[in-house]
Amino acid sequence: MQVVSSVNLNRVFMDVEASSLSSIFAFMKFLFTLLCMVLMTKINLAQLNGTYTIGGIAPTYATITDAASALTSQGISGNVTFNIRPGTYSERITFNAITGNSATRTITFQAENGDSSSVVIGLPTSLNTTNYIFKATNTQNVVIRRLTLFGPSSGTYGTVVFHTIAMVSRLKTVELLEF
Repeated sequence: MQVVSSVNLNRVFMDVEASSLSSIFAFMKFLFTLLCMVLMTKINLAQLNGTYTIGGIAPTYATITDAASALTSQGISGNVTFNIRPGTYSERITFNAITGNSATRTITFQAENGDSSSVVIGLPTSLNTTNYIFKATNTQNVVIRRLTLFGPSSGTYGTVVFHTIAMVSRLKTVELLEF
C-alpha cells in the first residue's frame, strides 16, 4: 500500500510541476512580446539625424508638413537637412519644441538642386491667426536656404517666417514674393 501511495504522490508532484512550467512559459512569452513591442516602438520613432528628401519621386516625406511633424514627434540627435525637390508646395509649416534641438544642432530646409526658384512654398491667403508660411516655436538653429517663399499680395497679413523663442534662425538666399 505504501508503494501505491508513493506513486500517487509522485503523479501529483509531476502535475504541479507541469502546471508551474506552463505558467512560467506563458509569463516568459508575455515578457518577450512586451519587449518586442517596446523595441519596435523605439525603432519606428528614432530621432532624426542626417539628410532627408521632401516631395518628388520616392521621397522620405511627401510634404514639408510631414517632415515638420516628424521633427516635432521624433526629435533630432544630430544635424538634420531636408532637401526639398522642385515644385510648388501650398503649405503652412509649424514645428514646436523639438527634442534634441540645441545651439549645436542645425535643422536645414533647402532646395535639393540649389536653385531657389525651383522650390516655391506658400499660400495665397492668410488670416490673423495663421499669417505665416514657416512657424518655429522654442527651436534653435533653423536654416531656410535657397527657397522661394510667398505670402498673399492683398490683405493686412503676410508674415512669411514667424518664430517665438527661436534662436539663431537664418534665411540664406531666400526669395520673398507676393502671390
